[in-house]
Amino acid sequence: MRACTIKNASVCRTFFVEQKLDTSLFLQYPGSYAARATLTGGLGAFTTGTVDLVAKTEQKATSTSSTGAVLAAPTGRVIDPVGGFIGAFWNGAVLGTCVENFAITMENTGAASEFCMGDTAAHGILTGTFTASGTMRCYFNDFTLFDNVLTETTGELSFLLKDSTGYSYAFTFLDARLNGRIVIGGPGQPVSAEYTISGGPTSAGTFVIDRMAAS
Repeated sequence: MRACTIKNASVCRTFFVEQKLDTSLFLQYPGSYAARATLTGGLGAFTTGTVDLVAKTEQKATSTSSTGAVLAAPTGRVIDPVGGFIGAFWNGAVLGTCVENFAITMENTGAASEFCMGDTAAHGILTGTFTASGTMRCYFNDFTLFDNVLTETTGELSFLLKDSTGYSYAFTFLDARLNGRIVIGGPGQPVSAEYTISGGPTSAGTFVIDRMAAS
């Protein structure tokens, strides 16, 4: 059951970001806009992510200017590749193959600050065009998934993760197009399929992140 859902839209949202270095030392980034975000998971590695921000300016301060609450650092365990990976799904059905690794990139392509002569701070922002892409490597055991490459069939592709408190997160390409190749590693090595993922736009959006209640 979905508890919270976010997806791309046409609204430009900016944030006031503040970094506290000491009780009277702050770096502030007003007008921050998320230009790019990534999520990566794989064998023998914890799931990691990054967010790149485009800011109006960087300014120093001796006291806080934020109106929001200070967020405490997380104390739970990071998402591991065993208990933290629920699975990958194509059109709601579990993939019939094991996933070795995956990577997701969400990007507002072309996002940038607009500067004017005579000022070091930006006066506007180019919001860019939202795109979603990724990669996935699976063990190859049949043509069920690979047939979508040959027939250029698109579908809904989801990766489900679970944190240490029991909350689950679904990262979904609403209209994923797969391109791929079969990879033979060599004698005694498994045969794998490497896919690149292109997220196409739909009337419901391009990419969705769902947070499900703990179970």
